[in-house]
Amino acid sequence: PCLYLNDDEKAWIDQVRHHVTSGRQIPFWLVNAGIKNDYTAKAWPVEYFQQVITRTVGRIQWVQVGAKEHDHPKLDGVIDLVGKTDHRQLIRLAWHARGGLGPVTYLQHLCAAWEKPYVCLLGGREPTTWVQYPLQHTVHTVGMLPCCKTSACWKSRIVQGKDSSTKDQSLCQWPVLGLARPVARCMAAIRPDEVITLLERYACHRS
Repeated sequence: PCLYLNDDEKAWIDQVRHHVTSGRQIPFWLVNAGIKNDYTAKAWPVEYFQQVITRTVGRIQWVQVGAKEHDHPKLDGVIDLVGKTDHRQLIRLAWHARGGLGPVTYLQHLCAAWEKPYVCLLGGREPTTWVQYPLQHTVHTVGMLPCCKTSACWKSRIVQGKDSSTKDQSLCQWPVLGLARPVARCMAAIRPDEVITLLERYACHRS
């Protein structure tokens, strides 16, 4: 389905107003903390997502989105719409949102389509020139670690999956274990403080 929204669709109330606020319009940001099992190298620590949400309470209303068939950790302090939006509803939700946070994912592209800010958690997996959009900020670590010193690594998974996917031939060379879920060191190197600073910068320049 295309990303075009007609005037009628733009006028429809979003899922937040419909299901949560009894029709009242509130500003909100979308967060996608989930990953697909074939690209776990895109994961940012669940603990870091939670820190960002907890430390921005009262300044940002977060709405968590994502497909129910993917790995989406339950976050506290959010409006939970994981698995509760179809394709067109998610497109409209991005239209109404102030911005988004997450890895390289569909939500990023939706925010770009509607010229909304998005803090993209990239790490060292992909080159910034591959994913950077105007009005968005890409947080990367290319050039900062031995595994992505001169170029992005393009690894797919952190640890072996339960299936027999060829993605297991492309495992992260520097996994960080002991967290809620394994992540790449390049993603763990992106600290919550850095993300919060970017969110505050966006907030200063937007009503």
